[in-house]
Amino acid sequence: MVSNINKTREILQLIALIISSLIVAFVIPTIIGTAFGGFEQLSVLDIYFQKTLVYTLFLIIGLLIIISLVVAKLIKPDSPASYIIHDPKNAYLPNIKGFRWLNSFRRTFLVAIILFPIIGLLSITTNTFFTGLPQTEFQVTNAGKVAFETEPASTSETIFFGAIMFLLLTLFKWLQKKFNWSNNTFLLMSMFFISIIIGLLGIGYHSIRYEGQERNILAVFGFFSIGTFLTISTGSLIFWWIWHISNNFFGILKILFAKESILLITSLILFIILIIIIIYFINSKKIKQNKDFSE
Repeated sequence: MVSNINKTREILQLIALIISSLIVAFVIPTIIGTAFGGFEQLSVLDIYFQKTLVYTLFLIIGLLIIISLVVAKLIKPDSPASYIIHDPKNAYLPNIKGFRWLNSFRRTFLVAIILFPIIGLLSITTNTFFTGLPQTEFQVTNAGKVAFETEPASTSETIFFGAIMFLLLTLFKWLQKKFNWSNNTFLLMSMFFISIIIGLLGIGYHSIRYEGQERNILAVFGFFSIGTFLTISTGSLIFWWIWHISNNFFGILKILFAKESILLITSLILFIILIIIIIYFINSKKIKQNKDFSE
């Protein structure tokens, strides 16, 4: 049986995923568009919601699938229902010495927000971006373009394809029980086959959704398959989610701004991240000192 503590953790993770995905996908872009002048005219707000309807549906469908899997697992803990929000204990890499930091959500998040902006900056210099970019077909400022061509597409697509990945994981978990696979066999089979399947689905989706945009098919396949592999092997959706946001963010920066401006923006982002990391470690040290003192 799943303990009450584990049930509470799973519910809190699900709530956190729902709230954070809605905030990142819709609340922040809407605030940028209205309060910070991203929309050149407020009358385009209705057009914005119409143009983002597909992504809204993607996010809703993806979240409903994930909610269903979580509920199924909570009701029947031995069911094959499988999903990954941040659950490293059952993944491969976090159990290897040198990767155990993946068990910490905060450390995983900090590594992701450092690593992928750097990759985004390198993508600009090599002109290699992995996915198509949504086109803003209404009047917005450059700041608005950055916001609206990054979100809600990045979050909605990640959640939607993540949900498909989780359905496939559920199938593989059922196969594991049926054919008595070991946990290592299950993980290896899942990482290999599901990564390929999601990669192929990603190509099909981009060919339809972003028709007319020149995109390296191999790069699209690599993005979706590597994103899937990262999620399953680390037991966390964080890496793929932040990578997707970073890819779209730097992709539109390259179109709108000169390299010098992009370097300045990236340096500012990394500086803010550095401040967050310093604050994190200072707080962690204080917590440890207080714990030692109380003992």
